[in-house]
Amino acid sequence: MKVLDQSTQLVYRIEDRLGKGPYIGKTSAPNSWNRKSICNHNAEKRPGPYQCDIMREMSNYHLGRHHFAFSTMKQLERWFTKTDRELLHEDEYHISVYRVPREHYIRATNQCIFVRRHSELVETIYMKEQVTKQSKKKRK
Repeated sequence: MKVLDQSTQLVYRIEDRLGKGPYIGKTSAPNSWNRKSICNHNAEKRPGPYQCDIMREMSNYHLGRHHFAFSTMKQLERWFTKTDRELLHEDEYHISVYRVPREHYIRATNQCIFVRRHSELVETIYMKEQVTKQSKKKRK
């Protein structure tokens, strides 16, 4: 169990070995993941950055220095289904868990943003482990 004090927050980010997330964009790695089932944003399940309530908090920040992630594993699992995570595993993505100072973290309904350069990587969870663990929980 990771111990946190009140001044930090854990975030869960899906990224490749270069630290890039799975969505296509200016800052995505050249080998970005491009599976239509996941890359399509929709306002309800997978709101894009400009559809998300998080953007109301961005007036004091520059979006380019922030990275998107999830405040909990439950948020991540709602966004990316088990099948999505299996496909991400095939494409060599993993979940990076970062400890983030609260002043570099903003939580939204579906996701969060944080400044990675002010954060500490505390754990790497390989997608296959996470999917297997979730399947075992559901069987109990």
